[in-house]
Amino acid sequence: MNDDLSFAYLQYELMRLDMLLHRQLRRMQKLRENSADSALDSFYISAEKAYTLLMRPFGQGTEIMPDEAAAYQSALANIQQQMDNLITHAENHGETIRLYALAQLFGLDRFDLDIFVACIAPAIDIRYEALYGYLHDDLSKKQPSVNTLLDLLCPPGPERLQHLSRFANDAPLFQQRLLRRSGEWGPTLLSQATHPDPSVVFWLLGHYHPQAELESYLTFDPEPLPDLALFQDEQLAALVQATQEDVV
Repeated sequence: MNDDLSFAYLQYELMRLDMLLHRQLRRMQKLRENSADSALDSFYISAEKAYTLLMRPFGQGTEIMPDEAAAYQSALANIQQQMDNLITHAENHGETIRLYALAQLFGLDRFDLDIFVACIAPAIDIRYEALYGYLHDDLSKKQPSVNTLLDLLCPPGPERLQHLSRFANDAPLFQQRLLRRSGEWGPTLLSQATHPDPSVVFWLLGHYHPQAELESYLTFDPEPLPDLALFQDEQLAALVQATQEDVV
């Protein structure tokens, strides 16, 4: 397995995430320019702010201007083309790209993969902790919530809720335990934090470590040998004979 290709692909995925974050930061900047929000809103909501929230239509948000949106789409398309070229190169040379292989194995589409990359990012680069804290208006919230992920990946509007099923227990990311949700920020699905499986992150970086609760029961051997004690005498004899025939 070519680690260089896996790391290059992961870098492109993080570049895509950076572009999505840049777009969301721009949306938030425009929203704050058009509102009377203050730095104290995280601790105190005035009566005026409460009435403003009550009058806001369901799912309403602030979208960037069409020319800005087109620029982001062009940048995302360019990054995707670079990733496609890398995948083609790997396939032509019989190489495996870890993150792409994981997506294929578990049936993750582009939206699922964006969720997954956004969740593993803080484990790879700590600057994402600060970025998510900014998006939450709470620097203690260093992993993306379900709501933040929908904000990041969907345009404003009620249609974003159609993607809530991506966070259900039977959705690929959670059924396969690639991600988990936690309710320390609130009981609703939208407020729940999302966390990656650390062992999967280690594997993506080229160093597999089993989960702590499994570590005492598992060992990893990159070139395992069969335990001949597990074979019956007849099976062992047949195996030896087959091996000898192959040699001849």
